[in-house]
Amino acid sequence: MESEEKLSAERSLRIISDAIEQSRKDELTKVRVGLLLWGVLICFSSVIIGALLSYTGNKSWNYLWIAVVIIGRAFHIWFNTKKGLAEAPTTFVGKVISYIWQVSTASIFIVFLVSHRVEWSGEADTYVPFYPVTILILNFSTLLMGMILKSRAISYCSSFSYALVNISLYKDMESQVISVFLTSLVTLIVPGIILLVKARRAAVVERKA
Repeated sequence: MESEEKLSAERSLRIISDAIEQSRKDELTKVRVGLLLWGVLICFSSVIIGALLSYTGNKSWNYLWIAVVIIGRAFHIWFNTKKGLAEAPTTFVGKVISYIWQVSTASIFIVFLVSHRVEWSGEADTYVPFYPVTILILNFSTLLMGMILKSRAISYCSSFSYALVNISLYKDMESQVISVFLTSLVTLIVPGIILLVKARRAAVVERKA
């Protein structure tokens, strides 16, 4: 009787473990789309905003990031709906990843508002480094996501780009925007491409089998 209960418990644990592992694989499809989409958008936007800051000297151009987030979110929802990814059932892993990015987005927005008040307007002497803090939050969130998905590509790339946080602290705002470009390239686009290549190779192997 005890042996049957032990086997039943082990079988239940195996089923739960397999379900979590499958949810990780399912989420990787959504994640690589998100990495590439947001990576390209942030890289493109950082070039435009950096150029505007450099040529005009008007820090109000930083407000364009609000439009970038709105446009990116709308396009992401449209793309997922078009590809049928939005219809996929929400998994536990998917919920955790969603919570991570919700918290990180809210944190970046709060830093954005505080940074505007004490830095861009010159109303206080306190320096709140918006771009370095944003890079730090982005890297940490991506690292957590990579650990949850057990993706070395995501985890390693996000770890390598931590050096950009320290570098951007000692640069002017225009150079900090370039650090955002490099961070998006290393943290989002590169692992997105790696995951895409792996998925295509796996599909080829599966078709041959």
